Amino acid sequence: MPSLTYEQLSLIFNENKDVVLGGMIQKIHQPQKEFLLLQIRKPQINYRLFFCFEQQSIAFYLTNKTWKNPSSPLFFCQLLRKYLLNGRITEFTLAKSDRSLLMKIQTNKENIQTNFLLSEMWGRSGNTYLLDSNKNIIGSLHPSKKPKDYFAIVTPSVSTNVTPKKNFLEEHITKDPGSFPWNEAADNFFSTNLLQERENRQLRVLSSIINKEQKKLRNKISKLQTHLSEAKSSEDLRIQGELLKSNMHLAKRGTKQIKVINYFSENANEYIEIPLDSRKDAKENMQHYFKRYRKLQDGIPFLHKQIDKAQQEIDNNEKHLECLKNGNFPPLSNLPLKWQRQLQQLSKGTSTKSVPQKQRDCYYKFTSQDNITILVGRGSRDNDQLTFQVAKGNDLWMHAENYPGAHVVILNRDKNSPPQRTLFDAAQLTAYYSKAKNHPKVSISYTYRKNVSKPKKSKPGLVYLSSKKNLIVAPDKEILEKLLPTKE
Repeated sequence: MPSLTYEQLSLIFNENKDVVLGGMIQKIHQPQKEFLLLQIRKPQINYRLFFCFEQQSIAFYLTNKTWKNPSSPLFFCQLLRKYLLNGRITEFTLAKSDRSLLMKIQTNKENIQTNFLLSEMWGRSGNTYLLDSNKNIIGSLHPSKKPKDYFAIVTPSVSTNVTPKKNFLEEHITKDPGSFPWNEAADNFFSTNLLQERENRQLRVLSSIINKEQKKLRNKISKLQTHLSEAKSSEDLRIQGELLKSNMHLAKRGTKQIKVINYFSENANEYIEIPLDSRKDAKENMQHYFKRYRKLQDGIPFLHKQIDKAQQEIDNNEKHLECLKNGNFPPLSNLPLKWQRQLQQLSKGTSTKSVPQKQRDCYYKFTSQDNITILVGRGSRDNDQLTFQVAKGNDLWMHAENYPGAHVVILNRDKNSPPQRTLFDAAQLTAYYSKAKNHPKVSISYTYRKNVSKPKKSKPGLVYLSSKKNLIVAPDKEILEKLLPTKE
């Protein structure tokens, strides 16, 4: 969709100048990331000045159309409201031979303040800037972009009355044009096409996302099938283990390989070479072969399950692609959350619906019987975040010894030893949120957080304790019935 040329901007500007100049900015809205709507109050009438900064669809004009605003205003909209709301437009100029509009706004809150709103209406890199009285940038629609010599742009321009040779807006002028024919033509053209262009962009973006996902899934299936072939051919590992078991006297520590008769072969005189780890003795090498064999065999059902799951996802994605080819955009709520976020990012915030990012704490919060806060990690990565970002040095840290489980922290910001009952409450939660929850007795390691460190390149949740104490507890249903309802 084309952007307005300088000649078209000049025609619209000349119609708008008297309306905008001297008006008071009564309301400011930002319906979409690339849209800006100013409601300008003149005696006994309101005007709505619309700016569009979408790439290759740059425009501004007076409009009667309404746009649905987001539930909470975007940051740039809040910034404009802070500085420009209820301000009076004292200057409104279009730069000579350049698609740059400048508004000078004066507000009278505690004292008179002057600000500028500079809009660059260029086809591929439109932007608008809020400037202070010294022409310093306060904020912009696209913060990463800098204005093109805005010190030169703020100089007043001469009015132009150039009629363009080719003007696509002429086709949209109504038979009975009012006082603003070029504004009405721009409003009719862009209001219709902006919605259609946004839908088309969403279709293209979603198709791109799904195609990338299909490529990932096919690569995943290829790798899984390679692992499956390796697992199905693992019979050689079992044979090598059995032969090693029968020739353990040859596999002494320090030996790198042995050559033995393969009595599993149809050829009775066939020999086979078995590689060995020179650091291990015969028994350890034999166990290594059997362990690898069992691991590969046990993984075959899992690999089949993963391949079927990936193939099912590919089939579902193909259905989505078929709908997109027919021009049907699926409901946003039916798409995976990951796609919804990518769709918003790649479409530059032009999505008609907001996709809230589900943010959660890394811990569950409990209150002990002594009214002291106890935090329990949700998972391995959450455990790391709880221990090393939330907990402080004098907080008490707990974990079930020799069993996977949650990190538990007793908040101790007063640097006093927590009450004995709180210590046992936290130990009960530690046992409950571990793999040892059904054991009759559980050993709980506890220490101050400052004694807990994380080894380099270690797995999530793995920590090292420089000192610790142990507490043996038996899971108590009565205590848990008091603690679990306090969960937040």
